[in-house]
Amino acid sequence: VGPMSNITHIHCQCDHLTKFAGFVPPNPLNIREAFSANILENPTGLILVLAVFTFYVMGVIWARKADRRDIAKAGVRLLPGHKLNPRKDCQYLITVYTGFRGNAGTTAEITLVLYGIQHESGPFTLRDEHRILFEQGSVDSFLVSTEQPLGVLTHMRVWHNNAGYSPSWYLSQIVVANRETKVTTYFLSNRWFAIDEGDGKIDRIIPTSVEKDITKFHNLFLAKSSR
Repeated sequence: VGPMSNITHIHCQCDHLTKFAGFVPPNPLNIREAFSANILENPTGLILVLAVFTFYVMGVIWARKADRRDIAKAGVRLLPGHKLNPRKDCQYLITVYTGFRGNAGTTAEITLVLYGIQHESGPFTLRDEHRILFEQGSVDSFLVSTEQPLGVLTHMRVWHNNAGYSPSWYLSQIVVANRETKVTTYFLSNRWFAIDEGDGKIDRIIPTSVEKDITKFHNLFLAKSSR
């Protein structure tokens, strides 16, 4: 340090070619002065903190409501007015996967009939008084029962009543599981049920899917990402 150094500058003297740096200590923090400062003279910091806190609270409230809505959607519902057969071999868990395409959700009522090698079910109109059904990308589950075991499922018929302001529906797949045998049957669709999309049909027969189709990457991805 040379003789010309003062409280604001350092006079460096060096007779060799090495890196050298002078250290200037930071300004000391006066805690008393900081707490005694008049916030109204410079309210920018206070406004910023309050704004961040407000957005945080709003985000927490929105996330909580979204969690409750997701929990309600994930539940399995018994169809209104449906009397459940106590025999578990006659009980079926039906899970409907609506696609992710634009306007894939529907306001129409969905009805389906299951067909097995032994019997066929009556029509099940999938309703729920406590939640909105068949939204874009949604997974909706229902517990239904039949009078007699259907046996191995072969196909199903699915249709809707084309009602509401947005009746078009893109169905990804329907999965049916027997509660007694635990056998799960897949019905892959990936088609529109709409008079203004695709082939214009709103009533289709969907056969059971073979393992090769079920294990395709596209179908596995849609099933996993919808959960």
